Amino acid sequence: MTNPLPTFVVGVGRGGIEIMRTLADIVERDDHSRYFDFVAIDTDTDSFSDIPDDATTIELNAPTAFEAEDRRQYAYLTEEMEIGVKGAERQRPVGRYKLDSRGTPDFSDHFDLLWKSAREHLQGLENSYEPSRDSYNLILVHSLGGGTGSGTFPLLGTMLGHIGDAIEQRYGMDVYVGGVGIVPQITQDPEIVQPKGQSIYYPNAHASLQDLSKMIEASSDHLDIPLYSRSFGRGGQRPDIDESVEASFSGNSLPIERTPFSNYWLVGVEEDLIMGGGGFSDIENYGEMVDRRVAESIHALALMEESVENWATAVNGLATLGAVGQSEIRLPYREIRDYCELKRDRDAKQTRLEAEIPEEIQTLEAEINQLESAKTDPKRVASGRSDVDDAEDLVRGKLEQKLGVGSALVDGNTAEDIRSTVSTIGETYGPTMMLLAVDKLDEMFDHPAAVPAVESHWEEVVDQHWEGWNMNSKSEFGGSDVRTYRGKEGALERYFDQTISEYEKEVEARDPGMLDKIPAFISLTESTREEYQRWLDNLRNSQQQLLEVDNRYQRVQAMVEAADDLHREAKEALDERIADRQESITALEEETRQLEREIKRHGREIDELSSQLTKRDRAGQRLSILPLQEGTLEELTLDRLRNELTSLDKFVGEFVDEDDLRIGMDKIQSNALAWEYPTVEMNYDGLDPNPSRQDLWIMYHENNEKYADEYVSKVSGATVRKAGQSIIGYSDDPYSIQFVSFDNSGPVEGLQLFQRYEQMRESGMLDSMAGKFGDHRASYAYPEWYSREDQKIFQISRRQTTDRPPELDPDRVVKSDFESEGEKRNYIKTNGLDLYIWHGTMWEHFDFQDDNEVFLGWEQAVDGLTFKQLQQATPDENLKARWLAGQAEWDDILDAYIRNLEDRERLELSFETEE
Repeated sequence: MTNPLPTFVVGVGRGGIEIMRTLADIVERDDHSRYFDFVAIDTDTDSFSDIPDDATTIELNAPTAFEAEDRRQYAYLTEEMEIGVKGAERQRPVGRYKLDSRGTPDFSDHFDLLWKSAREHLQGLENSYEPSRDSYNLILVHSLGGGTGSGTFPLLGTMLGHIGDAIEQRYGMDVYVGGVGIVPQITQDPEIVQPKGQSIYYPNAHASLQDLSKMIEASSDHLDIPLYSRSFGRGGQRPDIDESVEASFSGNSLPIERTPFSNYWLVGVEEDLIMGGGGFSDIENYGEMVDRRVAESIHALALMEESVENWATAVNGLATLGAVGQSEIRLPYREIRDYCELKRDRDAKQTRLEAEIPEEIQTLEAEINQLESAKTDPKRVASGRSDVDDAEDLVRGKLEQKLGVGSALVDGNTAEDIRSTVSTIGETYGPTMMLLAVDKLDEMFDHPAAVPAVESHWEEVVDQHWEGWNMNSKSEFGGSDVRTYRGKEGALERYFDQTISEYEKEVEARDPGMLDKIPAFISLTESTREEYQRWLDNLRNSQQQLLEVDNRYQRVQAMVEAADDLHREAKEALDERIADRQESITALEEETRQLEREIKRHGREIDELSSQLTKRDRAGQRLSILPLQEGTLEELTLDRLRNELTSLDKFVGEFVDEDDLRIGMDKIQSNALAWEYPTVEMNYDGLDPNPSRQDLWIMYHENNEKYADEYVSKVSGATVRKAGQSIIGYSDDPYSIQFVSFDNSGPVEGLQLFQRYEQMRESGMLDSMAGKFGDHRASYAYPEWYSREDQKIFQISRRQTTDRPPELDPDRVVKSDFESEGEKRNYIKTNGLDLYIWHGTMWEHFDFQDDNEVFLGWEQAVDGLTFKQLQQATPDENLKARWLAGQAEWDDILDAYIRNLEDRERLELSFETEE
């Protein structure tokens, strides 16, 4: 397939950006995005939403700080125009102003950004084209009826023309500059059928077409666009601006020495349908049809096998103006893919519903039963594990290895040892094995040398001390009422604590006597102090023995309690697992209900798509959708779609009736012929037509070539070019066949469309459609190109009617200090004429006689005029001299006053007509 020529697209205003966005979708579809670069320009940033991520955006605005002064300085602004912060409000002069504003950024900055963006895009592509394709495309897309696009296109088109010249000079390659203008269509006599839609679009479009005509004819009549931002803004050489941009300027203007456009394509639209945004057919609405037609045509130009500029200039003198047409017949591939994906998803959900979920629920229920059994008989459940040979031997071995058995178990471990060992088994093998480990540990505790031995020894020691210290008789410590070993142990502790304290006091209270110095061999030689000491020692020994035995007992009891806690934790872990599985079952049951709903929904969607895919007569003006044959859809699968059905050709026969393709191509071909669109209907009466050309291109994938060869009809007077057989390459879209046409004809004045606009101008209809302005010329964004009468709509801020001044007779000018006739005439030239116009026939130096016509003078007749303003508006000295010499008429003098007052004071004077 042919790679596209690098193409730089500038979309201006909402309409231009919409088409640019559509083109971006097309090039992304065909994987051509790297060959295209996009710039969106608008006065309203809302239109920047949804544009390509890498697109450059230029917001046009004007600082309010300069607005009042600019209304006076800019020749195309009036007080009535709404400048505002956002948008151009469908005012062409405001669109131009916001591009040529003197804020930051200003016009030069915007120009520089366009140039650098185009240059960087070009440099970013590998220049691997053949010499005949060493070409670059610059495309401007805009509306002719709005405010921003129509008001800026002469400037932007000229900018792109200069950028194209710079690229040609710097890179030595051809550059094609194409313009696309969306124009409100008028298909019937406007005097009979009022044009529909927003009325202001028609004066705007009329002014735009006149601007376009002048730009196209610029080769024979050079134009300049004054740049007020350079005159009143920063001006002068800008070191931050590329030299190629600076070289484009001629002082403070942008010259148009020849038409900047290689081609300019007009696209007519029904304004009410565009604005309404309503349906047009069941496959695309009217706006989508227009956007797609233009975008596909631009894309087709980029697929040329040779320079587009060479094609555009192949015929000497070929009309720059023209129209594009496009239509296509398409297999509904995306709908087919959606259909196959829906079938795949439905079948997968059906399998999930009928096979997978029931099996998963059954497995979960079995696990729940097993976990419930493990809570009551972990030995049986653990024995069924597949990951261990003998669960009981494994658990016992790990317990004995870590904790020992018999007396070693109870003497060498603590509760923490028990917890750590059993928890490790649980972490490694799960809660069932943990529960089994606790059961085995209970068996190990029951060993005669383990817990029973510790408990028996503890009881023996308690009994021994209870009887030895005659505790049954000590009622203050419970005496014979104490029955349990724990009670007896507690009573003994309290007895020992109290008695030891008492004996320590007795021993301390007695001083050693004579007997205390004699060894107490017999009780007779034992002193009282020694007796107390002996009893104290006995008490302390008994207390220590009891404490040691009780500590051992308590440690072992803590080990047993730890085992009990672990037993409870293991059961809780099993309960959690049971709850998790119950939740999973609940989720699966909800999934079942959801799947049932989705399967029904998929069934409805499949039925709808099936009906859509087999529906006949799905055709609009631009697009025709091929129907699939009834009964074939079940054979469609994603696998076949990806690996077998890779082009339209593969569908024909099995899925698509070849007769449907043949008939559809014949119908849709005629809808693509641009020269049959009403936009370019010509009436050359009294005009010299430009050389014309009609091209019809057939765009298709190479696999579909045979259908273009067999089913494309001949077109009288047109050159038919087929992909791969002429200057255009094959399409990367394998599922469509496109017809793209280009009609070159001109001039603008030969368009019946333009002639209908002129008819509306002459009848005053355009004035009535100009809204608050009341004059269609308020849409002239470039009044410098038009007559003085046209420019006055912008220049005049006030108007007044007065009597026509009678011609001054120099002989009636009297002044005592005139020494010669020459001196008097010089006085009239320098001051006298102005004084006469100002004071009228009542001027003190005017000899008024009965036969003179009374003239009051403009001091009284013209409101708001000062004598200084009148002096500044005085005619040129040469003109006054010629008038005095009889070589110029008095009307020439009056016309000069009027013209100068219009230019300087924005005052329009007119004279009352004599009855």
